[in-house]
Formats: sequence, C-alpha cells, structure tokens
Amino acid sequence: MSNSRLRLRALFRPLVDYIADVLIRFKLTPNMITAFGAILATLTPFLMVNGEYILFGVVVFFVGLMDGVDGAIARITKKVTKWGGFLDSLLDRYGDSIIFISYLFNPVTAPLGGVEILSIQVRIWVCIAIAGSLMVSYTRAKSEATGIRESDVGIAARSERLLILSVTGIIGPLNEYILIYGLIITAVLANVTALQRIVHSYRILKKRERDLKH
Repeated sequence: MSNSRLRLRALFRPLVDYIADVLIRFKLTPNMITAFGAILATLTPFLMVNGEYILFGVVVFFVGLMDGVDGAIARITKKVTKWGGFLDSLLDRYGDSIIFISYLFNPVTAPLGGVEILSIQVRIWVCIAIAGSLMVSYTRAKSEATGIRESDVGIAARSERLLILSVTGIIGPLNEYILIYGLIITAVLANVTALQRIVHSYRILKKRERDLKH
C-alpha cells in the first residue's frame, strides 16, 4: 500500500539531497529547516485571500520539499534525534492545518468557505481534510507505539497530499474551482489513508493475538 509514496519520494530524492548538501554548507540544522517549513505554511492564508494561487501552490510545494530536506540533513550529518523527530511531527501537523484553513479565505468560496461543492460546504471539506491529515499521523504513531514497525502505509502520505494541493494551486488560475477540488481530493485520500492504516494495524495485531493463543 505504500508503493506510491515510495515512488514519489524516490522521484524527488535527488533534488532533496542536493538541497540538503547545499544547506549543510551554510551550517543549517535539521530543526532550522523544519521551522522554516512551518513558517512557509503560515504564508498560505495570506496568499489565498489575495488570489495568489500560483504562488500558493509554489509555497506548498516548498513546504513539502523542506519536509524531506530536514530529514536528509539529519541523515547526512548523523544528527537524527528523538527531539528532532518530535518537533518535525508537531510542526508538520500545525503546517498542514494552516494550509487547509487557508482555503476558508479563498475569495471564490467567501464568506469563510460557505459555498457548497458536491453538496458540502467548503468549510466542512476543510474540517474533513484536517481530521484526515491528523488521523494519518496519529494512526501511524499509535501503531508504532504498539510495536508495529511497517506502519507508514496508505495511498496518500503527507508528500502526496501536499503535491496535490501544490499542483492544483499552480493550475488554479485556469479555473478557480480547481483548488477546491484539490482540497476535496486531498480530504478524501487522507481519510482513506487513515482507514488503510487502521486496517493494516488491525490485521497485524489480530494475527499477534492468534499466534499467542497457539
């Protein structure tokens, strides 16, 4: 279930490693890059409210890129720490939530996402997207806490979700509703991914229970 995620990360791996090598020369740490990615995410509501869709998409792309760069720097410099992992996960959740909230300020869906798309208000789609995004992260953390190692499964990890938002933002000027459909697709895929991880954990834990009885 995680093949698509691995292929996407592999696609951007050369670029991520190149940027990491450059930033290492400037003595930048993984935590600095993590914080920078979170700061970039805070720009998205301001870009959205002003209809700067292309720039919105570019910023979201770099948010996702920085999420890979901080890990690459940590790996290359051998500075992988538990605090760094904790901070990365924490700021990623804040960053994702801010990006989704920015859709409430899209002029096309004013006021505050009140317009209905597929019979559901955009503000509700935003809530669904945030819930799904948080649950993708939570289900992985919870399953790993129970000792499940291969828990990073599912059709749309963070990299896929941000890429969808980025691409639909960049092509948004073609039709302003493209952004909203990007949000909807991301909301659906995030919750599907969370469900996939729940099922994955259920199967492994149930198998363990059966093995203990024999």
